[in-house]
Amino acid sequence: MEHLLRSNLETNDNNNPQAILQALSLISNPSTSDSTLSSIAKVLIISLKCPNPNSNSHRFIHHHILRLFSLLLYHCPHLHHNLISAIREFSLLPSTSTRLLVDALTCLSISDSNVNDESTFLSLVFRPCVSVRHWLLLNVSKFDIRPSVLLTVLLGFTKDPYPCIRNVALSGLADLCKCIVVEDESLIKGCYFRAVELLFDSEDLVRCSAVHAVGACGQLIVASKQESKGDWSDALFLQLCSMVRDMSVKVRVEAFNALGKIETVSEYILLQTLSKKASSITKEMNFPGQYSETLFRIPAESAVLAFLHGLEDEFDVFLGILLDSHSLIRCRARKVLKLTELPSLGMFKMCVDGLIRDLELYPQDEAEVFSALFMIGQNHGEFLVRLINEASQMIEPSSGGKLGYDNVRKASYLVLATSAPVSMKQQTCSIPPRMFSYAVTLLGRISRSFADIVDQRTLLAYLSCCSRFTFVTASEFFKMEEHRLLPHQNNKMEEHLEEGDVQLTQRREISEYDIWRKLQLKEAESSLLDFQEFEGRIGNEIKSQS
Repeated sequence: MEHLLRSNLETNDNNNPQAILQALSLISNPSTSDSTLSSIAKVLIISLKCPNPNSNSHRFIHHHILRLFSLLLYHCPHLHHNLISAIREFSLLPSTSTRLLVDALTCLSISDSNVNDESTFLSLVFRPCVSVRHWLLLNVSKFDIRPSVLLTVLLGFTKDPYPCIRNVALSGLADLCKCIVVEDESLIKGCYFRAVELLFDSEDLVRCSAVHAVGACGQLIVASKQESKGDWSDALFLQLCSMVRDMSVKVRVEAFNALGKIETVSEYILLQTLSKKASSITKEMNFPGQYSETLFRIPAESAVLAFLHGLEDEFDVFLGILLDSHSLIRCRARKVLKLTELPSLGMFKMCVDGLIRDLELYPQDEAEVFSALFMIGQNHGEFLVRLINEASQMIEPSSGGKLGYDNVRKASYLVLATSAPVSMKQQTCSIPPRMFSYAVTLLGRISRSFADIVDQRTLLAYLSCCSRFTFVTASEFFKMEEHRLLPHQNNKMEEHLEEGDVQLTQRREISEYDIWRKLQLKEAESSLLDFQEFEGRIGNEIKSQS
C-alpha cells in the first residue's frame, strides 16, 4: 500500500489525483487502523520533502498534501508532533511559494498546542507577503514568544503600510497588555502613545483597534503608577473622550466600551461630560496625550458633552433605564434627561415617550416624571410647541364632553403644555390656550410635582391667566419674541455671552435668531417661573403701599 501510494504521489501527471483520492479515502474512513494512518503520514511527509518544489506538478501535489495533513491533524492526535514538525520545516524553506506557505500556516493553526517556537515566527513574519504577515499576527497565540519580543514586533507592525496589518498589530497589543506583567514601563508607554497616534488613522478599522489598544495599554500604565495614578487615569479618560465624536459608529461604540472600564476619574471631569461648555477649572488644564495630529497634549475640556454624544448613538438603550426595576436607577436617569439638550425633534419625542412608559409601568413615579417632563419641555420650547400642536386633537375631551385625563399619555401632554413658552407682555401663547384650561383639572397632581418650583396658588393663577391669551402660530410667536429681544442685543451681548461665545462670533457669522436664542435662555428659565417672580413683585408692592 505504501509503495503504491508513494509511486502515485511521485507521478508528474497533474490530472491524475489517484494517490490524493486514495489517501483521502483512507484518512476519512473511521475503520482505518492507526498503523495505516501512520504509514500514510510517513509517505506524505517524504513527498512534501521531495526536490524541485517550484515545478507546477509538485506545487499541485504539495497543496493537496497539506490539505491531507489538516485531516490527519484532526483525526490523529498521536501524529501531531511529526506532522507539525514537517509542516514547520516546509514553511521555512526559502523556495516555498506564498500560496503553499499560507496552506502550511493554516495547518499549523489546527494544532491546539503551542509547538511553534519564536524563531519560526520571526523568520516568517518579516516575509513580504501581506497575507502571511496577517495570518501570523492574527494567530500569534499559536507560537511560544517572549512577551518583550512580541511587544516589540507588534509595535513595529503598527507602522505597516497595509491597514489590515496595522489593525491586527494593534489588536495583538491590546490582547497582550491584558495578560502580561509590566517589566519595561517605557515600552508600555511607547505602545500607548503609538496607539494614540493611530487614533487619527484614515481607516475606521485601524482607529477602532487603536481605541481598544489605548484602553488596554492605558490601564497598564495606570496600574503601574502609585503617586500619579489619578492623573494618568484622568488622562486616559480624556484621551478616549476625544474619540466619542468619531465619524464611525463602531469607533464611538468602542470608545464608550473602553471608557466604561476605567475605574476612577476626577469628579470635575465627569461633570464636563454632561456640560456644553468647559468649566473655569478645566479650561487651562492639559494631560499627556494627543488631541489632534498637531496638538500633543490632551485638554481637559475634551470631555465636554462626551456623555451626550453617546446618548445620540444609544439613546433608545439609555431610555430603557427609565423602566429599570430599581427606583434609584430610574431617578438618576430622569435627572440626566433634565440636563440633556436634545438635538432633534425625533429624540425629543423618544424622550417624552420613554417618560410616559415609565409612568405607565410605575405610577408611584408620577411626581418625578411630571417634574422631568416640565423641565424637558422648558429646555426644548420649539420641539414642545410642535409636539403639543400635533397632539392637540388627542388631548381634546371626548365627544361626550368627558375630559378623560386619567389617561397617562393625555395627562403627561398637559404637564408638558404648562412649560410651553408664552409672552406675558404680548399675552400670546404658542399652543392653544385651552390646553392651560385643561391642565387646571390636574392642578393637585401637577402642583405636587412642581412643589420645589412653584406653589399651587401661583400655578393656578398662571394657568388661568394663560388660558385667556391669544394663540399664534409657532413661527409668529418666536418671530415676535425675536423682535422683542433684539433691540437689547447690543447692550446685553457682552453681559450674557461667555468668552467661548465671543470667540465663536469671530469665527462665524451669528444670525439674529442665534443671538435671540442665547438671550432667551439666559433671561429666564421658563414662563411659569417668570410669572411667579412677577407675581411676587406685585405682591410686595401691594404690601408696601398698605
